[in-house]
Amino acid sequence: MPNTVLMDDELITNEEPEVVEKTKKVPFAYWVVNGNEYKLKLKTKEITKIEQRLGGNMLSVLNTKDSIPPIATMLYITHAAMQPWHHGVTLQDVYDLFDKYCDEGGSQLAFFAGPLMDIYTVSGFFTENQNSEMEQNLKEAKASF
Repeated sequence: MPNTVLMDDELITNEEPEVVEKTKKVPFAYWVVNGNEYKLKLKTKEITKIEQRLGGNMLSVLNTKDSIPPIATMLYITHAAMQPWHHGVTLQDVYDLFDKYCDEGGSQLAFFAGPLMDIYTVSGFFTENQNSEMEQNLKEAKASF
């Protein structure tokens, strides 16, 4: 609440500065399979390797008009996002984890809207405003499956 003081026929208002709380960025995406939680986040080294393999920018993976990216691409990205945090996990291990994920009720679409998009979000591909808008869209999409 502002303090108002009358000095020499002049009204002076001392307003307290508005405090804006910034939301803290989530440090990792997480993928839970068979009760195990896997940390996922791409670092620059992994991003450059993926872009070399794809022959272009990682955002191009998301530019599919009527479908989701191929599962091989999604799992390759996931494998790269696991490397800094889960040393020794092979691409075959990620395939096996995905099979278990599907056995537990997951699907390619749920994986795309969940862990894969979360990897992009925590790895700095989007602005804060884009993140907020995307989170809302993904919540709506997840509710449909």
